[in-house]
Amino acid sequence: MRPIGLYDNVRLRAHCTVRALTLPMPTHVVEDLLPHGMVLGPQEFTPTGTHPITMWFYDMFQMHMNIPTPLPSMSYNEHVVGIPYVHTTRSLINPICSGPFFYMATLRLNSWLAIFGGRLFWGFEKNFGDITTSNGRFFVWDPSSHAPMVSLIYEPTGPYWPVDEFPKFRHMYALLQQPLISMLPGGLGPVFVASEFARRWQTATIQPLRASMKIYQSYVTGLPTGTFPPTGMTKSIEESAFGSFSLRMEYACGLIYPTWFCPISARDATFLPTYLPS
Repeated sequence: MRPIGLYDNVRLRAHCTVRALTLPMPTHVVEDLLPHGMVLGPQEFTPTGTHPITMWFYDMFQMHMNIPTPLPSMSYNEHVVGIPYVHTTRSLINPICSGPFFYMATLRLNSWLAIFGGRLFWGFEKNFGDITTSNGRFFVWDPSSHAPMVSLIYEPTGPYWPVDEFPKFRHMYALLQQPLISMLPGGLGPVFVASEFARRWQTATIQPLRASMKIYQSYVTGLPTGTFPPTGMTKSIEESAFGSFSLRMEYACGLIYPTWFCPISARDATFLPTYLPS
């Protein structure tokens, strides 16, 4: 169940290029990254006793609302620590258990306007980060201490191709169908809300990458530090379901609605395109 009518047709739209890799982490480590009232649900992506943390490094282009607003079109960089297959527990404020959702434990970006809008209207945990990018590199720096927080070094292993050319992307595709979960007010809680993050899969393309990521500090409490993988570079999405890739796509983020509009159910995980509303 989801909102219908005019409300559901109001979207934040953008184009982006995002590099991503997956970290299978011990379940107890990932659980410690969740706020009170969220728990990890079952998943078949990573081995038993582990849960995926997905790391995203975005170049955002021409972000805008699809209705008239005084806000300008925005382009910026963003880093996201994402945890899929998250469920809510029952409480007085959130009375119905629901899920699965995709929870963004932190978003670091270099646009104050996008931070303000994301926190105020969606309840995303957005914070400022100094970001530098170059060919094959993406660095996020602490704006206060100027110390590095996380870096990604990557190299393509092939050209961009349509999504359905990469069968090992199937698990990633499935988790990307989950609604986003966030917290009001201002990304702090205690009220949970959800929003749809639709992607135009019929025009999206993927480039396989090999990558090395270094987490210099726990910018999310409990986030492990170190180099991933410890030596060398990751496999690409052509070689492994956990492999690295770059995804070019158009997307649309809908307005928030109560999480109990998404009761616990097995969402469609078939490898089929989904389309943005016209």
